[in-house]
Amino acid sequence: MPRAAETQHPIPHCSAPDWPAHHTHAPVARRARNQALMDQGRIERAAPHALACLIYRSLAETAFWVAQNEDDDARLAKGLAALDLRLRGLLLRS
Repeated sequence: MPRAAETQHPIPHCSAPDWPAHHTHAPVARRARNQALMDQGRIERAAPHALACLIYRSLAETAFWVAQNEDDDARLAKGLAALDLRLRGLLLRS
């Protein structure tokens, strides 16, 4: 029997190999949403899966960063500003 870290998930995702299997639907939805935004010409073209991982990890890391400080309001504002900057960078320039 393979160890948890060696278990293959039915849907590839950007999380660690031992990530709970019930979380695997979210990256699929994010990839589909990213692909739709690219097809509509709203965001730059990139690999949908890589883009989903980048966005997910940015959100997760920002949440952890905000939670590490007692001055949550100020840190939250800084984190949101950084996320906004990252996401605006995906938009197509007209």
